[in-house]
Amino acid sequence: MSDASKKPFSFRAFVSVMVTLSFIMLSVTGIVLFIAPPGRITNWSGWTIVGLDKHQWSLVHICFSISFLVMSLLHIYLNWRILIGYFKSRLSRRFALRWDWSLALVLCLVLFFGSWLRFWPFSEVYNFHEDIKNSWETQQIAAPLDHAELLTLSELADRTGANLFDIIQNLQARDIHIGSPDIIVEDLAQNYNLSPAQLYNIALGSTGTGLRRNREINPTGAPETEPGQKDLLGSRPGQGTRQGLRGGGGQMRGMGRLTLKQYCQTENFDIEKALKKLAAAGVIVHENMSLREIADQLGVHPSEIQTIIER
Repeated sequence: MSDASKKPFSFRAFVSVMVTLSFIMLSVTGIVLFIAPPGRITNWSGWTIVGLDKHQWSLVHICFSISFLVMSLLHIYLNWRILIGYFKSRLSRRFALRWDWSLALVLCLVLFFGSWLRFWPFSEVYNFHEDIKNSWETQQIAAPLDHAELLTLSELADRTGANLFDIIQNLQARDIHIGSPDIIVEDLAQNYNLSPAQLYNIALGSTGTGLRRNREINPTGAPETEPGQKDLLGSRPGQGTRQGLRGGGGQMRGMGRLTLKQYCQTENFDIEKALKKLAAAGVIVHENMSLREIADQLGVHPSEIQTIIER
């Protein structure tokens, strides 16, 4: 047995290694999230790095942030006397102004206020970040609509002016079976291990030049039913936005993925009133939080958020 294996466990060494490894992982995940596309791109295109999507990288980043915080506090505790020594005069051993820690404090203040107020060169970091995000906005991976993956198949056809019958025929030709035109695009893609973008490209047909447009639009704006179309779908295509997002019982399908702002826009509900009603229910949120995140804070199902907002 080696001498190293005989040494007792060192908690101080364990904390130091954990701080170091957590810092490395924070740096790696921070760089990945810095260059990652916006959520609407990652959700639509199935973007990943080393097999992890943006949501997974975010979770890893959060977990190692917690690890780094806890281990850093333990590291401070274990090295408290050394740390305090940095704030004492080397001669009198009393607390005194020292240039080393004073300079560190000033630098942190400059970093905070510089990034907050976006002074140069901090503004250049922000602009660089925005340039990287915008560089992902290419025709190949751009969704036809913002958050198109959250729409039902029938609503996607309705919003793009496409023929739902043609879409389903193209999908079924590739052995992608549609149980209902009210299925969420993202859910259908996941069922067949595809990204929403890949599913949409299959729906475009073999040419990939675009979904075949409806040959005739009726006065209400809904696509006309073609021969055999009703039998294939089991219902009339071209449902409206609210109906397309809802199931038979009136409850919104996949609503947990929607942000509060998207939900209010879909339901034609005032966002300010929604925020006030949620605040009265005991939760302070912002409009870009998903309904699932809000529901988790209240400990309820996302469908209950609809009840709170509209009552």
